[in-house]
Formats: sequence, C-alpha cells, structure tokens
Amino acid sequence: MTTPRRNERGKLRLEKLFSPKGFLLRAALIGLCFLIVHAAGWREHTTFLTGTPADAATSMNQTILFGVVYLVAYFSFVIVAPILVFAAGIFALANLIFAKQAQQATGS
Repeated sequence: MTTPRRNERGKLRLEKLFSPKGFLLRAALIGLCFLIVHAAGWREHTTFLTGTPADAATSMNQTILFGVVYLVAYFSFVIVAPILVFAAGIFALANLIFAKQAQQATGS
C-alpha cells in the first residue's frame, strides 16, 4: 500500500518544482547565493584566472575555490535567474489561458 503514496508524493514534488512559484523560488535562491558570496568579498578571488592569488594571506588553492564559487554564482545570477523569471511568467500566463479554455469548455 505504500507504493501509491510514494508515487503521489513524487508527483506532488514534481508539480511543485515545475511551477511558476518553484521557478521564482529557485531564481530567488540563486540571487541569495550570489548576494552572500558578493558580500563576502569573493569577487577579488577571481584573479585566479590570471594566475595571481587575491592576497598574500590566502593560498592559490583557496583563491581558486573562492573564485570558481563566485563565478558560478555570478553566471547563474546573470544567465539562469532571468531565464527562470521569464519562464515563470510564461508558465503562469499559459496556466491562465488553459484554465480559461477549460472553464469555457465545461461551461458550454
């Protein structure tokens, strides 16, 4: 008897992940992650791209780690988050249109 419940939970999770609210939540999470790494000052660690450490107190390995994390957060914020916001808007609009069509079909 537990198998249908697992399938129902999985379906419910999938519906929450692929919804306008889920997309906006992920975009906000990306923005929050970028805000944290930017406020921590990890932008200066992107100097590993030129082969120089950020300062004498940090090792090159630490500079590379912080720099890569910052770059991933930055490109996610600049590229992925706006796509998620646009997708949420399109998805919400499509849901609205399909809901109106379904209402008209059942009402007629």
